[in-house]
Amino acid sequence: MGFKKKKGFGSRGQDLKKKSSFKKFEPRQERTERKGVRCFECGGIGHFAPECANHNERKKGKVMAATWSGSSDDSNEEDESSSEEELMANFLAFASSHKSKSASEKEDLSQEEIDSSEEESDSSSSSKKKFVEQKVLAKYHAEFNDLALKSTRKIERLREENLELSAHNDHLSEQVERLKRREDKLIEELDLSKRSEEGLKRELVEAKGSLARIDSSTKKLDHLLGVGKSPSDKRGLGYEDGKKISTSNKTIFVKSLKNEETSFVQPPKKS
Repeated sequence: MGFKKKKGFGSRGQDLKKKSSFKKFEPRQERTERKGVRCFECGGIGHFAPECANHNERKKGKVMAATWSGSSDDSNEEDESSSEEELMANFLAFASSHKSKSASEKEDLSQEEIDSSEEESDSSSSSKKKFVEQKVLAKYHAEFNDLALKSTRKIERLREENLELSAHNDHLSEQVERLKRREDKLIEELDLSKRSEEGLKRELVEAKGSLARIDSSTKKLDHLLGVGKSPSDKRGLGYEDGKKISTSNKTIFVKSLKNEETSFVQPPKKS
């Protein structure tokens, strides 16, 4: 004997099967964003109140109570065997839908609840994003202030170093000018030394020439002295050649007179 399908529970079981085919509407990125969300139903973290297991259990209890009350009303109109079969079939349909839903971790939510949960998640995610953005901006602002302070200190230090280097550069410029003046003076002294050297070289050449002439004269004189001429030979000293003066080598002594000086008597000259 067949059993009569009821609009209430039978269609509800089919609806549960259809609704169990809904895919999870949250993307993976939203799951990571929900880690900081707290549930108002159980106090847990990572889900909203409409998604809480306690909320779903209470809702399922209400559905079961409505199902059993509907089946008890129908049992008064039909016999006991058909009502038991109908209840068993409806219960199996409900159990299968619950099993498939729990196995795939999908939730039994109506379209309105899905929309409301989406709105809540959107508002929560937007507020969380704003909070994160504000926190990031505050961090960037603090880093920027720190960087600006460090840059200001570095600029001041570089200015001081620049002043020190400028003073050192001025000192070096003065030293360069002083060394240039000294170099010019040394160049002038070098020119004077070169001119003096040239004059000394000319004097040395002249002295060498004079010394050479003196050496030549000395050699000639030595030659003349070494020839061995007779003292009476006056040639070469301005006397005429061929005129000879003969002298006797004999010395004549004369008896000295009283009170008279002894004198040499020279023999008469030969004509």
